[in-house]
Amino acid sequence: MRTGTHKTSPLLKERFNARMEQLGLSPTALAAEAGVTGQGLIPLRNGKIAKYQIRMTGPVCAALYWTPDSITRLMEGKEAIEIPQPAKVDASPEGLHNRLTQVELALNAAMTRGSEIEAKRVEILGELVERLEAVATQLAE
Repeated sequence: MRTGTHKTSPLLKERFNARMEQLGLSPTALAAEAGVTGQGLIPLRNGKIAKYQIRMTGPVCAALYWTPDSITRLMEGKEAIEIPQPAKVDASPEGLHNRLTQVELALNAAMTRGSEIEAKRVEILGELVERLEAVATQLAE
């Protein structure tokens, strides 16, 4: 790595460009997604970063579905850490209906589980009250 205004990392260059390609992002699309200028991405695409660019690494990492420290990690010779991408939603009427059905099933399962937990809570409280009454009776004797 060179010292000075810019540090250079072949690993950053390689992984940054490969990730853009993997996600199907052009430099323009990545810049728009990250809220930065296309010009601001040029050093990163070349494996370089200057101190003034540190503030933009978080949004760029988010657009690449990397943890916020991934560019720094790549500059240090470590690997970037990917974060899961949100699932693509099928916006067709059938796709939305299927998704709604999945949500309803999950909600019903959660409500059933909630009812089971509430029943168990009531049972435990009932047992506790019985024990306290027994102790109170023993103490009264």
